Amino acid sequence: MPNRPTMQPQAYPFSREITKYIDNFVTRLRRGQVVESKDIAIETASLMRHVISDTSLESVDMLVDLIKAVGRRLVEALPRELLIVNAFCWLLHVVREESESVEFVEDAWASGKP
Repeated sequence: MPNRPTMQPQAYPFSREITKYIDNFVTRLRRGQVVESKDIAIETASLMRHVISDTSLESVDMLVDLIKAVGRRLVEALPRELLIVNAFCWLLHVVREESESVEFVEDAWASGKP
């Protein structure tokens, strides 16, 4: 089997506040303080709302990288919790879908066919 280069995920430069928020949630997950799926889902959504709103992003690719970086941290904390994986997959799907629809509208306007 040939050696294939693997891409290492790059650390995303979070603000101190966001890093503290993520670390707090990860610690609570590891300690078993957040156990029920409903609570994990609510706190994951709240975490992502804070992370996305408090981070300045210049492109959709940066947003996708940000979501993946946070998702990796949470999955490492609780790898058997499929809800976290599914939540981040769904969020990435929504972001990509919205990006494609915006590009479609922009292309339509640029071609003069709104």
